[in-house]
Amino acid sequence: MTCTFSAEQIQSLSAPLDRAKVRQREQGRTKVSYLEGWQVMSY
Repeated sequence: MTCTFSAEQIQSLSAPLDRAKVRQREQGRTKVSYLEGWQVMSY
């Protein structure tokens, strides 16, 4: 299965992240950065 992105999608994916939306949690002894799923899907 090949997935092709439109120019608009590529532009959105290439844009800088809004650092205020990046969350962190501890997993074992490491901190993991992540975006909440609902915020990713709202783009």
